[in-house]
Order: sequence, then C-alpha cells, then structure tokens
Amino acid sequence: MGISSIMDRFRQKADEKASDASARYRALVVATADNADVDADDALAVLEVAGKSPDDLARDAELLVNRRQWAVDAAKLPAVEAECRVYEREKAAAQAAWEAACKAREQAVRDFSERSLQLQSRQTRAMRAGQKLLQTCNTTINDSIAAASVKLRRIHEEIGGTEANGYATAESKIQELEGSLANFAGQVRDLPPGASAVQREKLETVE
Repeated sequence: MGISSIMDRFRQKADEKASDASARYRALVVATADNADVDADDALAVLEVAGKSPDDLARDAELLVNRRQWAVDAAKLPAVEAECRVYEREKAAAQAAWEAACKAREQAVRDFSERSLQLQSRQTRAMRAGQKLLQTCNTTINDSIAAASVKLRRIHEEIGGTEANGYATAESKIQELEGSLANFAGQVRDLPPGASAVQREKLETVE
C-alpha cells in the first residue's frame, strides 16, 4: 500500500471523527438548550473532541434558544401583516369619517351664522317698521285732535249766544270730549314700538 493510500485513509478517518465530534457537539448544544440532564464528564469529553470550550457551549446553546423564538415570531409574520392591512383600512375609514364630520360641523356653523344674521336683520326691520307705524300713528292722532279741537271751538262759538244753562252744558261736553281725546292720544303714544295692530285696535275700541 502506497503512502498516498495511507494518507487518504487517515484523512477519511479524521473527517469521520470530526463529523462525529461535530454531531455530538450539536447534540450537546440541543440538550443544554432544552435544559436536559447532561453528564458533566460526557459533556467535557464531547467538548474536548469537538475543540470547544464551556463558554462556546453556553453561547451556542443561548443562540439556539433565541433562534427557536425567532422562528416562532417569524411564523407569525403573515398574520401580523394581514392584521396591519385591516388596521390601515379601518384607520383610513375613521379618518374619512372624521373629515366628513368636520366638514358637516363647519357647514352647520356657517348655516347657523347665516340664519342668525338673517333673523337679526328681520328683527331690526320689524322694529323700525313698528317705530315708523307709531310715528305716523301719532301724527295722525295729533292731526285728528287738532281738527276736533277746531270743530269744538266752532261749536262753542256757535252756541255762545244761547242761554246760560245751554252754554254750560255745551262747555262741559267740550271739555269732556277734549279730555277723552287727550287721554286716548297719551295711551297710544305709550304703546311700545312692537305693539301689535290687535292691541291698537282694542285700545281704539275701548276709547
């Protein structure tokens, strides 16, 4: 047998031992990660054959524990991504609803403001109209009082030559009528600007 053949046999045997040592070391790492009961002498023998130290074993066992957890977490990725898509859709819908609510609120505020201005304008116009009606009503009453006074004076003059009793009676009637007209004019003037036509008509009926 030549030297080459012998060396090949040596290398093959060394590879087999190395492969066996590596397999035994991986098994030791798995057992350590699983917290299995490992014989210390056997573990040291494996470490010696594999060319590893106890620190190497601890580090590799911790890495295996982490990889197992990482595999569990990575398996959840499709479900998490699906949940994220649902969340994004719900978020977009909520945002759209919020924007729509804001627009509706802004429109409602504009509508109320516009209505308030319209009501104020109508109120002002109605108050002014009431004041104008009262002013023109007072003018008409004053004119009527003046005309009645003139007419009464004429009556007074016409009956001035009659007998004393007739004169006294006519004078009393004139004063009574003048007092009624003055009282009526005062009551109309005291009516507020917003007094309704019904109130004025009732007052005129009483008088």
